[in-house]
This record gives sequence, structure tokens and C-alpha cells, in this order.
Amino acid sequence: FFFQAEDGIRDYKVTGVQTCALPISLVDAFYRRVDTDPALRPMYPEDLTQSRHWLAVFLGQYFGGPQAYSEAKGHPRLRMRHVHLAIGRAERDAWYDAMHAAVDELGVAEPLRSAMLEYFDRSADWMINTEDTPAEPTRTVHLGTKPDPTPEPS
Repeated sequence: FFFQAEDGIRDYKVTGVQTCALPISLVDAFYRRVDTDPALRPMYPEDLTQSRHWLAVFLGQYFGGPQAYSEAKGHPRLRMRHVHLAIGRAERDAWYDAMHAAVDELGVAEPLRSAMLEYFDRSADWMINTEDTPAEPTRTVHLGTKPDPTPEPS
């Protein structure tokens, strides 16, 4: 439902794989906040290009667009892909607040706004993997680094 415009035209932008203009705008607004947030910035690689790209592709897929993320990377397995980071309540809240502010900045209309915020809230809760949040992440991911292949707990 994310991709269907009122006039029935789908709005895609091609950047190596198909993505939609709304996820790209949302990701731009989100990463402007990440770049200056003391809780979030250390968790990301210095160059945010790949992070921005894959988040836009993932969000496009999740909200009804092409299955480009899964075709390129397999099942999203969000928790597994982030297990190398210490994510506590502070990181969860900072991430959700940045995403919420990005949604508000874009003026996303209902019912999409509520659907997005509900998804981001649930996802942020799901990513918490530690009660004791260290001042700095346990490991920063750099381009080319693969996540720990440890399977998610059942």
C-alpha cells in the first residue's frame, strides 16, 4: 500500500536496484539525524552510503515495493544483522526518535504514518539486546564487514 499513488502510478527511482522515492526521502531525513546523534552515530560506519542505500531498499520492500532487498541479501533477519552492536533502551529510543522525526518531517499522511510508526516501534523494541548499555558500542561496523553469522535465538 506504500507504493500505490492515488492515480495508480507507481513512483520508483532506480539506484542499482529499484527503490521508491518515499523511502529515499525518509532515509535522507533519518540519516541527517543519525549523523549528529551521539547515541547512534558510533554504531554506523564512517561512510553512510551503503547504510542509507540498504535501509531505503529494505523499507521499500517492507512497505509493499519490489523484493529487491531479499533478492540481493536474502531474508532481512534484522536482529541477526545487528547482533554485533550493543543496543539498549537508550539506543532503541534514539533510533525510534530519529525515525519518528523523519516521518514527521516528511508529513507522511494517515494511515501510512501510523503503520510506519507502529512498525518502527515494534522493530526498535525487537532490536534491544542488552540491558546494560555501554557508553560506546562494542564494535563499529565498517564497509565490507559481514555480520556475525550466529543464528537468531528461537
